[in-house]
Amino acid sequence: MKRTLIMIVSELVAKNKRKQFTAHELADLIIKTEPEFCNKKMKKTICCTKELLVPQFMSEIGAQYPKMQFYNVGKTTTKPQKYFYKKSDIVVPALKAAPKTKAVKAK
Repeated sequence: MKRTLIMIVSELVAKNKRKQFTAHELADLIIKTEPEFCNKKMKKTICCTKELLVPQFMSEIGAQYPKMQFYNVGKTTTKPQKYFYKKSDIVVPALKAAPKTKAVKAK
């Protein structure tokens, strides 16, 4: 399965449940812990060095936050905004098996 920035950020905050991270701190952690992801990103974008990836990741973290909420990532409302592990309030109901019906032939 393809690893995305959302998955990586959610894993980082889940490993450090009691800590809050700025987008800059998360970007630095991604560069240190995910070299393969960074190399792929450098090939796909105009960011040719790891230093240029930091602002790129910071922007993407901010832009992807609405989706990150589904991966147990919360964000403070004060500046600087910090990201943290948050147990999700969203409950996805279990799918119930649909009752079997007989096919009706058209006349």
